[in-house]
Amino acid sequence: MSVDSSSKSIWGNKQFRKLFASVSITSLGGWFDIFAIQIIFAYSWHASPMLVGLLFVAYVAPGMILGQFAGVLADRYNKKTLLIRTQIICGILTVCLLLSPYPYLSLGIVVVRSCIETFWGPAQGAFLKEVIPPQMLLKANAVISSMSSLAKIIGPLLGAAIIAYAKPQFCLLITAIGFFISAATTYFIAYKPEAIQSVPLHIRQFFKELSEGWRIIFRSKMLRSSCLIFIVCLFFAMLIEGQVSIFLREIAPHQPDLLGHLMAVSGLGALLAGIGLGKKAQIVSYRTHFGTSIILLGFGYVGLSGYLSVYESALLLYLLFFVGGVGLGWLVVVYSFVMQHFTDQALMGRVGGISASIQCGAMVSGPLIGGALMHLFKGEYVFGSIGILLMLFGLGVACLKWTPESAVV
Repeated sequence: MSVDSSSKSIWGNKQFRKLFASVSITSLGGWFDIFAIQIIFAYSWHASPMLVGLLFVAYVAPGMILGQFAGVLADRYNKKTLLIRTQIICGILTVCLLLSPYPYLSLGIVVVRSCIETFWGPAQGAFLKEVIPPQMLLKANAVISSMSSLAKIIGPLLGAAIIAYAKPQFCLLITAIGFFISAATTYFIAYKPEAIQSVPLHIRQFFKELSEGWRIIFRSKMLRSSCLIFIVCLFFAMLIEGQVSIFLREIAPHQPDLLGHLMAVSGLGALLAGIGLGKKAQIVSYRTHFGTSIILLGFGYVGLSGYLSVYESALLLYLLFFVGGVGLGWLVVVYSFVMQHFTDQALMGRVGGISASIQCGAMVSGPLIGGALMHLFKGEYVFGSIGILLMLFGLGVACLKWTPESAVV
């Protein structure tokens, strides 16, 4: 394991700078990719709503199925090698996607690439803990989360600017190049892995190692509580997030570009939340951080409910998306830090894979159930009810008396 702890500043860590560059390129390329594929399916191929819905499932479902297997592999094999191979294969598949002339062929390529990308998340999380000293983990997670939020701002806006002068396939070309550059950047990270297990991974051995990941989550009150809180909040958030385009269609039917602007504002809120947490050296009260972030997220949804029925101010709409972005970004940073700080290095990949798998389940089921709720009830009732539930849940979390293994980082 190679850890550069010679500097008190996270930016003084050479290996983190390289890893940050690699993650940044991948994150920005991911938003380019999502934006371009949606434009190609909806406007170039005039795909049906069902096919567009299947596209979303193609991005997320593989993580739900393969996430735990990917976590086991991340703990058993060289994480740097796993990252590089994943990025190279994804780059090649993106080139295939760029050349695909048919929507169903593209859908298949997206599924295969999403399966490969499933291995990137657990490997990256475990790799981060190996190259970063423990006292810098909070700052490192905050910085990486901030970059992901910044990519959410830049990606859709820059993608919209590009397709004004070029075909959306050009965005896919940029994404493919980004994967290859990211792989090259990862290659130059100085890294001496710990002893790698040489025992072949059989089915029985796989389930044995996976059960160790589940065991550490259930035995640790901090991990168990944090995972449950985050998954519940993510599920409720996806009930709403999956219906935002319907919400915008109701209030601004002739402004399709409004979605990109509001995504950018939400990303800005998450970015500022990450920057704020990055300035902290420790978290004294986890329940306060979790509870406050959830309340902010719920407040944003309650406000959107009121906007649907009462208000018409564009400034208020942007403000509500900003507040919701702050809440969600805050929640993600704290959760990511908790999962890494309270997990042994040897189990980091497995725990990360289990978490990613459950998250994907929430991201698949949330929009589907949200769509059914929007079909049965008025939008303002759905948004308002979910927002109130989240605020009450956040208040309950803030009042919990946790006794974690360590209250201070």
